[in-house]
This record gives sequence, structure tokens and C-alpha cells, in this order.
Amino acid sequence: MRRRFIPLIFSLVSLWGQDVTILNPLPNSVLQETDVLIATSFYGVENLDPARVRLVLDGFDVTGGATIDADMLSFVAQSLAPGAHTVEIHYGNAPDGSPLQTSWGFTVTGAEASAGTAFGVEGKFTSGLQYDQIDEQSLGVSRAGLSLKGYATDWIKFRTDVKLTSEEDPLLQPRNKYTLGLEFGPWLKVTLGDANPRYSTFTVNGKRVRGWEADLALGPLGFQLTKGEINRAVQGANHASYTWSDFSLEEGINKIELGRQGYTFRQQMEAYRLYLGKGKYGRWGFNLLKIRDDIASVDQVINSAVLDLEQDTLGLDAGSYTLSELLALNGHSNYEVVLRDPVKWTGATPQDNLVVGSDLGIYIDHKRILLEGEFAFSLLNRNIWDGAFSKAQLDTLMDDTTDNSVGGFFDLGTLPINPQDLSDWFIINQYMSPLIPIDLALFSDSSSVTPTEAIFSMPSLALRGRMAINYFGNFFSLEYSQVGPEYTSLANPYLLKDNREISVNDKIRLLRNRLMLTVGYKRQSNDILPTVTHPKVQTTLNTNVNFLPGPNLPNINLSVRQIDRTNGITTLDTLISETTGEVSYSDDREKNRTLNIVTTVNHRFDLLGFSHNITANVVQMKKEDQLSNRNLDTTFIDPGVIANVYSLNLVTRYRIPLKTVLAFSTTHSEFYTGPGLLARQDLSKFSLDGEYSGLMQESLTLLAGANLANGQGNTEFTWIGFKGGLRWKVIENLSFNALGEYRVKNTPGGSSSTVIGRANLTYLF
Repeated sequence: MRRRFIPLIFSLVSLWGQDVTILNPLPNSVLQETDVLIATSFYGVENLDPARVRLVLDGFDVTGGATIDADMLSFVAQSLAPGAHTVEIHYGNAPDGSPLQTSWGFTVTGAEASAGTAFGVEGKFTSGLQYDQIDEQSLGVSRAGLSLKGYATDWIKFRTDVKLTSEEDPLLQPRNKYTLGLEFGPWLKVTLGDANPRYSTFTVNGKRVRGWEADLALGPLGFQLTKGEINRAVQGANHASYTWSDFSLEEGINKIELGRQGYTFRQQMEAYRLYLGKGKYGRWGFNLLKIRDDIASVDQVINSAVLDLEQDTLGLDAGSYTLSELLALNGHSNYEVVLRDPVKWTGATPQDNLVVGSDLGIYIDHKRILLEGEFAFSLLNRNIWDGAFSKAQLDTLMDDTTDNSVGGFFDLGTLPINPQDLSDWFIINQYMSPLIPIDLALFSDSSSVTPTEAIFSMPSLALRGRMAINYFGNFFSLEYSQVGPEYTSLANPYLLKDNREISVNDKIRLLRNRLMLTVGYKRQSNDILPTVTHPKVQTTLNTNVNFLPGPNLPNINLSVRQIDRTNGITTLDTLISETTGEVSYSDDREKNRTLNIVTTVNHRFDLLGFSHNITANVVQMKKEDQLSNRNLDTTFIDPGVIANVYSLNLVTRYRIPLKTVLAFSTTHSEFYTGPGLLARQDLSKFSLDGEYSGLMQESLTLLAGANLANGQGNTEFTWIGFKGGLRWKVIENLSFNALGEYRVKNTPGGSSSTVIGRANLTYLF
């Protein structure tokens, strides 16, 4: 879906006599896309009650599908028919009782349906070239893309997205993208090819999957299913697929063993979600995620693979050999060449992952009160080469005693099934993580562990709860989350693990939304497991003040952030040399504070008949150690850092179709590079860019610019760069953009040059 988010500083349009500000689409605008984002700001509306706001599109009340709060309204109108459309926003009554409303119109262009048919389509074609050269090294990348969307009947919609790039490489994960999406009324959505499903925070949350996805909605009940691969099989580079594992001479036979490496298994995913509710008043979902590496996806034999022998060995001359040449030695000249069993491969081991969870959201009073919660539990097996354990093998999983129990706590006689019967869903063996999902002391007769403690300290459990309240110009939220150290979702690889977090935030709007104050507190720690003796704790205190006094006055933003970190260690380790008896100290304590202050002033004004926008920023950062006796550890490096950044940006629009951007910044920083070694670095940057759009009836815009930088202190350098380019509207809906830059950098060690080129062609239809 193509959405136009117009920068506020250039495109805010206020209707005369109204307090609602139209953000998108602009009044009387003509749009190519049929999916349109409708957005307005309530910045100037006093005492707005979001519950009384109504959105009417083309005479139909669509308020239920809109997101509305005291700040703004947003709604995505999908697959609008070509032609004129009207928007009405009703937001209460004036003091005299007259209704308050704002209305405007816009037009959607596109393929008109042919007579007697119900078919429409629009699309976008893009192609581009990127070239970078630094000294003798260069990289060129070309890209092309085609996007289509439309409808076949009144209740069948489709969309396609194809992106191709020269970066596609069979030794890497896919760079190309192929997607076909189909919608059958409000009941069924199907995606074929590459999809980015989102189930919940802890399970699947935007990871690319190549396969298919379906979302079936039957009234308040819905079912979502995704199947495909999140990693494709990679056999490995020819010179990195095998290794010489062993050479031996046995009874006159030269034995050579080769091991496999440098590969990636195909990783198959299945995800299921059953949910109740459409999200207007709430939603309750149940999630199941299953991911397993396909052992058969990696070939054991790659005849063209090459192995390099550095020196003569067992009669083989040093040099390069293909695998087929080595295997051909079998039966000749007393050689035996064997491939190592996959269980002993030195590359990645195949994995298995199972995640189950549930999420619940309750929305009250038009979402002015939000209550959300989620939990998920994971199992990960890091090596499934040997398959699943039998019930008897579980007996010696944690000890060598054959007592028909697991670790002497859990009686296997009470286990109703054999783990091997579950292997279709998850493979249980000694490589499972966590090995025991819950503290087994809970099952002991003399257990001091309560069920609540055992559950909340489970290493593979993830929890999240959030409450938000939006009343009286005040948006308050409270959130708690924890992700155990062994919680793993292979479909969510960037999730921060071993982290317990609580945050409180409050946003207060004052003076008719002209003054906004935000305060927040967050505490993070890794003390989920009771066995952690020195938990790492980080607390963050945020304060932000945004003052928008009104037209012809500067906007001011002040942000202050304080971060405190400690690892709970209070003593130094004493080290005594066994040979000399010399005493030394190791200081692993951590206790520091970082203070960040950011001040921004933005002002738009007219001077000498020109329109200007000036932005000034001051960034101050200071990180300091808060512990003493650091001199006892002679290897200790002070973590302290001081940095100050000052920048100024001036945008000027002239009476002629010319715009210039003048930018200047200077940075001073101090930091330690070793014990007692304080370094300083100064960096100054200056740039001037211009755009002239008065050529070829304003269809051609020329771009030019120059930039200069100078660094002094720990690293000394200067660079000067020049750039130029154009934006050309060749014909209606066809545009061409190009930009090139040349930069020369000088250092005490010599000089280097950089060449950057970008070009792209876009056609809308």
C-alpha cells in the first residue's frame, strides 16, 4: 500500500475558521493510489472529546475503523474507486450549539472499469542503480521493482510486489522479493510468496517468510495460518564447504576423512493463530509456532567443491583438489577417502523450536482505556541429529542413576506418553534448552519453591502486560515485560533476552496542546533467575518538553535523559601470582551515570522577501564513573565520555524556484583509549545544497552541493566533496532521478577518494 506522509513543516493546510488541521490528503488533491490515508490533527481544538468524533467518507460513517485520540485522527481507506470523494469530520458543538465539523474533497485517478466489467488496476514500476567506489574497491547494485494492485470484482482484490536486485546470491539468504496478495471480501486474505506476518510480540513479529499465509475471518472468530521457510538452504562456497578432518595410515592404507562445513539448513516454519474479536473492543488470541531445520536440505556431496592442501601429506602433493578427485582415489593407490558422518560435521547443527502463547487486549471507551497482556513459552533444541529420546533415556538425562525419575524429582512412571511420540511437533533430547523447563524442586516433598516462583522464574517464559489511560489531556501508560534467558523464537531473532523491564510514561497536554510534557521511567535487569548473584540493572529517566507557542514564534523542544547502570559487584578480585607472590587486582565493578540533554529550536520566518526555516540543535552528553579506588586495577579503562554537538540548519526559499540548505555542525568529545589515556576529538562539518526547479516548465529540477569536514585530535583528517544531480518528470507519471557525489579525504597517512552514484526511474500507471 502506498501512503503519502506529507512533511508537516511544508504541507500542513488549515481551513479558514476551523481548528482541525488537515494532514492528508490535501483538499482538492489528485491521488494515483486507491488506498488513501486520511489524517487530521486536533492540535488547535480545545476540550476535544475523542468519543464524540465521527468520520464520514462519501456519506458512510467509518468511525469504527479509525484511530482517534485527543491529538489526531487516522484512517486507511482501502481500494477507493476512481473519481471524486468527500471527507467529513464531526467533533462536537460550538458554544452556541452549532455543530463543529470540517469537510473537504479529493480525487482518485486510476484505471476506470471497462463497460460491462468490474476490473481496475494501478501500478508502480521502479528501477535503480547504485554505485560506490572507495579507492580501488567498488560496488555496484542494480534494482528493479513492480507493484500492482486492483480489483477483479466488487469483492476480489489483489496486489503484487516484485523486487529484483543484483545482490541476489545463492550463498546468501534471499534478496529478491515476490509477493501476491488476494482478498476475498472481508472474510479471507491470502498471501503467496514473501510475507511478513505479525502474530504477537514474542512469536512472529514481521520476520520474512517465503511460502503462504491465510487469514480467515468469520464474524468475531478468526484463524491465521502461515507456512514457509524463514531461511533457505545454502550449500556453501566451493572453497569453504569441506575441511580436512583427519589423516591416518592404517595397515598400509592412507585414510583421509573429510568434514562438511559452511552450510545453512532450510528452516521451515508453521504458525497458527486463533483469535476472537476484531480489535474494536478487544481481541483474544492463541498462538502456536513450530520451526525446524530440514536436515535433508544440505547435500553431503558437492563434487565441484575444492579443498586446498598446504603441504604434501600421505603421498598427496600440496595443491587444490575437487571433492570428486579425492573420492576417485578410493580403490586406487591404497587410499580410502571417507566423508564424515553428519553428526560430526563442524558446521551448524540442525535446530528445532516450538513456541506457544496467548495474548489478550481489552479496549474501553473508544480505546481511551487499554488493557493488554501476553505470554509465550518456548522450547529449543540446538541439535536434532540424533532424534528424540525414548522414555527410558529420560531416566539418565540429568544424572547417571537409573531410578525411573528425572534428577530424582520427577517420577517417570507418571509420564503418560513417550517423548518419541511427540517428535513430529518437537524433538526432546539432551540438547533441549531449557533442559528442564521448570524448577524440579517444585515437585519435591520438601520443596521451598512456590508454584508462583517456579513459573515466573522459568527461563523460557516471556511475559508482557500494559495499561494505558487517555483522559483530560493526559496519556498515562504502565508496562511490564520479562523475557527469560532461554526464551527463543527463531522467527523473532532480535528479541532482547534475559531482560526484565518495567516502564511508566505520562504525556500531559497543556495550554490547548501548545505545551506537551512527557516524563518516563524505565528499569531493566537480568534478575529473572533466582540464581543470579550480581544482576545488571539499568534505570532510565526521561523528560521531554515540547512548546509550540503559535504562528510566527519559534518551537522549542527540550529532552533530558539520565541513565544509571550497575552490575551489583561491590568488591575487587585479588590475584596473587604463584611464582612471584605479587598481588594485583581485577576491578569488574560497574556503576556509571550518563546524562543526555538535547535542545532544539525551530523557527519559520520571512526576511528580505524570502521564506526561511532555521533549526538549531545543542546535544550534550556526559558519562561518568561513580566508583572510587579504580587505581588499584592498573588495567582499568575509565568508561567516561564527554561529547557536545552544536548544529545549525537554514532552509531558504527564494522568489524564483530556488531552495538552498545551509548546514553547519561542530562536535567536541573526550574519551579514554586506555588506562589513564584521555583522548580528544573535534569534528567540524559544513555543507551547502541547492535545488533549482525552473527548467522545462518546472518539470526539471537541478541539484548541486558542496560539503567540507575537518577532524582534529585522536583522528586527523579533512574531506571535501561535491555533488550534483537532477529530478526530471519526463512525462506524466514517469520520473527520473540521479545524484552523484565525489569526495576526497586527506589524512596524515595519505589521501583517498570516494565516488557515489544513484539513479532511479519510476513509472506510475
